[in-house]
Amino acid sequence: MPVRALLGTAVGSHEQLAILLHLHGDPTLNLTALELGSRLGITATLVEMALVELCTARLLERDGSGTPARYAYRASEELGIAVTALVREYDANPAEVIRFMTTSAIERLRTSALKAFADAFILTRKRDDG
Repeated sequence: MPVRALLGTAVGSHEQLAILLHLHGDPTLNLTALELGSRLGITATLVEMALVELCTARLLERDGSGTPARYAYRASEELGIAVTALVREYDANPAEVIRFMTTSAIERLRTSALKAFADAFILTRKRDDG
């Protein structure tokens, strides 16, 4: 999976990117959402949303055996190759990675707005129950 595909499908926010980079940097880390937020300067709400998405994308693993839950980097081999490539790309050219993410986010919003606009003009026929 190439870097752009990973950014387009699994890592869609700057918070997700920051968390992924941090946990990938030390696979022995097993942190709570509060600890991640504190280390990265991200609000708890944004950290929680990012963690859910990263776990859904199978980039992180949630250990819910304790309270609070702890999170660690646990990607499959295929995803791990893409994440390693992303880390290298980010280290070499962070502005390009951020630009691509921002452009992708704007495109998703634009597509969503156009769909909502088009859906507003779909006319439905009244059902005649009689």
